[in-house]
Amino acid sequence: MGFYINLPEAKNKADQLVKLYGAEKLPKAPPSFFTVEGKALICVVENPHFDAAAYCYSQGEFDAFTYVETPEDIKRHRREAEAMGAEYLHLGEPGPRPTTWLLMDKKLVEDLTDYRTALERRSREG
Repeated sequence: MGFYINLPEAKNKADQLVKLYGAEKLPKAPPSFFTVEGKALICVVENPHFDAAAYCYSQGEFDAFTYVETPEDIKRHRREAEAMGAEYLHLGEPGPRPTTWLLMDKKLVEDLTDYRTALERRSREG
């Protein structure tokens, strides 16, 4: 995962996207990944202390943002982190975090996230 839209405030990012950039809120989470000509699919995930506004540019990104982490996943991630000598921090309770899905101008999203620049850099690096 990796292309996020930075916004002035840490919370209420879906509303900020509507107000600042004319994004359109979807009435509910889409059942599957889809594309609309000239539009980008955005998922805003509400975490306890901040929201994350992510560009869902592929099926893989969509899957990552719709995956519901189970208590077993959390335990496994903690064991894996501790085996590497790291601490594991889980934000919130197991289960889905609240999300808001939006459509937004694709070129604007790609500019705000540096998406095209990153793709060009990756292709040059091979």
